[in-house]
Amino acid sequence: MAHLLSSILKSKGYDVCTVSPSTSILECIIKMCDLNIGSIVVIENNKIIGLFTERETVRRVYLKEIDLSKTPVSAVMNKDFIPVTPDTTVEEAMQIFTDKRTRHVPVTDQDRLIGIVSIGDVTKWLIDKQKDEINHLADYINRDHYTS
Repeated sequence: MAHLLSSILKSKGYDVCTVSPSTSILECIIKMCDLNIGSIVVIENNKIIGLFTERETVRRVYLKEIDLSKTPVSAVMNKDFIPVTPDTTVEEAMQIFTDKRTRHVPVTDQDRLIGIVSIGDVTKWLIDKQKDEINHLADYINRDHYTS
């Protein structure tokens, strides 16, 4: 049975932090710190045009000594992202994380942003599923053992 990203979104929620392309890098970093998140979706005219993540902060900002308060996020955001849908399977998302070496994917429904899923969200969901399955199997074994 295929497990869909909609299951993860239902448990984690649909909140997404978004900014406009003109938002300063400093503002984005402060938002990520305040909200304890690893990515922000950059939106223009109701369309996703990029992602700004912790990775961009290190690789494209810090290492190039960019002025955080004056440079817009559009100058350093990741434009090479793959949006997924709620019907994308967990396995497909894991393949995207691996192939694109990314940690976040925006989730869209008919080109409208409805959420974001991280590799951490998927890992937590997989661990929870495994725990449920282990508990179910343990209950089954214990029930079978005591009824004999």
